[in-house]
Amino acid sequence: PYFHYPTLHASHHELLGAYHHPFPGLLSPVDLARAGSQKRKRRHRTIFTEEQLERLEDTFQKTHYPDVMM
Repeated sequence: PYFHYPTLHASHHELLGAYHHPFPGLLSPVDLARAGSQKRKRRHRTIFTEEQLERLEDTFQKTHYPDVMM
């Protein structure tokens, strides 16, 4: 038997392009490879002096929530 399957026009391909994986909640192997190749941005870290660290440690010895008490 011959089954006729409708062909998709370019506009249909564009509409369906967002849904390219049968399980939308899961990543395809291609998506996993892309995600693994992207490097995470480094977070900006604060550099404390020895004096600042000592003051912070003293404050935390008194209370674990110093911003509430100050």
